[in-house]
Amino acid sequence: MADVTVEVSSGSVTLVGQDTGVRAILSEGAGGVEIAAALVDRGAGNLRVALVTGGGFSQGVPLDWTNEQTFRLQRNIDPARRAVLTVSCHPPEILTDADLPPARRPNTNFEFGCSSDPASAVSFWGPIGDVIMPFAAFEPKVEIELGPPGANKDEFEVKGSFTLGDGSNGIDILTEIVSLELTGGAGGFSTTISAGSFRMDKKGRFKFETIIDVGVFEAVIRPLGGDSFEFKAEGEGLNLGAIANPVNVSLTIGDDGGSANVTAEFE
Repeated sequence: MADVTVEVSSGSVTLVGQDTGVRAILSEGAGGVEIAAALVDRGAGNLRVALVTGGGFSQGVPLDWTNEQTFRLQRNIDPARRAVLTVSCHPPEILTDADLPPARRPNTNFEFGCSSDPASAVSFWGPIGDVIMPFAAFEPKVEIELGPPGANKDEFEVKGSFTLGDGSNGIDILTEIVSLELTGGAGGFSTTISAGSFRMDKKGRFKFETIIDVGVFEAVIRPLGGDSFEFKAEGEGLNLGAIANPVNVSLTIGDDGGSANVTAEFE
């Protein structure tokens, strides 16, 4: 998994069709697949980051890469979710093994460069396994209210509790990255909260709130004692796309996390 921050001057790239040539690549090495995110320009101000497929590009996710922006490129062991492309406050894009091209390098690596020139720096790693310590218990509930399609009037609430796993080294909500993802059907929501963004109130609750386009997102995590916590997250004024049951809820705090499929209550 890699979080990539980009800012590209539109005048510094020469388009080949929609392609700027700028790439961030996670490669599984010989015999594996290559998970590459490309910056593309679809015209009329439609700037996106898209996954490279065996025959071109995926639909992609809106990303104004002419201003400083961050996206997440994730490789999973599950072949049905091998590549996940996430931009905060947009439904994530997910591709399977069959959608992806074969790796071009013999070793597993991450590189950032362009399609025509070799990367100036390449980071290599060993076999990729599960690096997230799973929660011992994770019990979320989800409520969703959908507005008119494309009107940015969708709302959601997810709440529940989680307990850290036996092998966990603990969590520090004030200093660790927190990620929340809801996916289901052809829609969803995803956000990554930077380390240091939560604040603790006088009651010992950890709170975060931000403006998303014309909407609002807020999250609260409350210690219950021991290794158990209560959490709640709400978003309104959003575009959840064609989200549908079952909804997968994924919560990650530092190197601890969990996911669960739930039947959301639609209003």
